[in-house]
Amino acid sequence: MYREAVRSRVTCLCVLTWGLAPAALGAEQVETFDGGEFTNPFFRHDLEFKECCWRIINEDGEWKLHLEPNTDLITFDLPEGDKVFAVSVDVEDFEGGFVGNRPTSAVIVRAASGDFALLLAEQIGQRTRLEADVNTPGRLTGEPLGEIVSLSFSAANEGNNVIPEKFGANFDNIRVVTVGGVPCEAVRRLKGRCGPSGKLTAKVKLSSRDHDGRTLTIGIDGEPIELSIAGRKAKHRTCCLEGPVELTLIAPDACVEPVNVTCG
Repeated sequence: MYREAVRSRVTCLCVLTWGLAPAALGAEQVETFDGGEFTNPFFRHDLEFKECCWRIINEDGEWKLHLEPNTDLITFDLPEGDKVFAVSVDVEDFEGGFVGNRPTSAVIVRAASGDFALLLAEQIGQRTRLEADVNTPGRLTGEPLGEIVSLSFSAANEGNNVIPEKFGANFDNIRVVTVGGVPCEAVRRLKGRCGPSGKLTAKVKLSSRDHDGRTLTIGIDGEPIELSIAGRKAKHRTCCLEGPVELTLIAPDACVEPVNVTCG
């Protein structure tokens, strides 16, 4: 079985990096609040009490999202099949505590794993560019975040003694880079074979080269394996298996029937 075979060899867990081929990256979603409103439907803004909690302001000719103290805002929902690879946002924080004066309002980047990254400005009232991607260490585990699922803004409630007339936090120039998913209709078939030596070959064939550089996930006896697409196919090889093995397509899900092969 596959699970037993992998115990005897070293496994490498790889995550996406900035070196991805251009075809692997989807759209860059940007929100700059031009004209005093949300302009990109990718970003959700469903706070019930707009006037009390947040508003879009114009300072020195720049539009910004201003959050009152003790307010947070989830900024996007992902289209089905897409994954967030990287996020960035400009922050001006006026909540640093009357004594410490260290910025405490936050940009919270949450991952599918349950881990998160907490991003803080560098100095009270100073515009700071905050960034995170799938390789940013999580606050809980110290491991790379992996797939990002949500982005939240939080304004603290501590004031400051540097610019006491200002409060809350401003957020601007929000950017989210997505990695496009592979739709079901692009998958033609899942194939597999395994010989007497126990060498297994699994292959996913696609209908076109449109998804070159992206990823999909197969299952080998339920174990997920992420594969990179090269041209019109994604391939995986492993060895030293024995007995029946089931191949499935996990992501995208339920597009093709499982394939059963016998090794050894």
